[in-house]
Amino acid sequence: IFLIGAGFEIPRGERLTHAFAYVLYTIWGASRLSKFKEYILNQVAGNTQGRIQVVDRLGNAFIAVCTMFIIFDILNVEMGLAMQGVVAMGSVSTLVFSLAAKDT
Repeated sequence: IFLIGAGFEIPRGERLTHAFAYVLYTIWGASRLSKFKEYILNQVAGNTQGRIQVVDRLGNAFIAVCTMFIIFDILNVEMGLAMQGVVAMGSVSTLVFSLAAKDT
């Protein structure tokens, strides 16, 4: 019930198998992209492991968010009231964090 309220349309029949395969391929592709990013960063790194680790984690976060949006598109997610609240809270917390970090 929560998923339907959040805007998820549950696929049925043959569409379920296609959606399942698309989601798995998307996750696999994101995993391979993350490994490739890690390989490239290790080639470029040199002695700056601390900065490379930060870039690696930011890259993983970016890949995860993009993967999440692609999966939402595959599953035909309509932004329900619950999801709009989550996005709004994320936006507000990002604004607060950026304003707090500005003074440091």
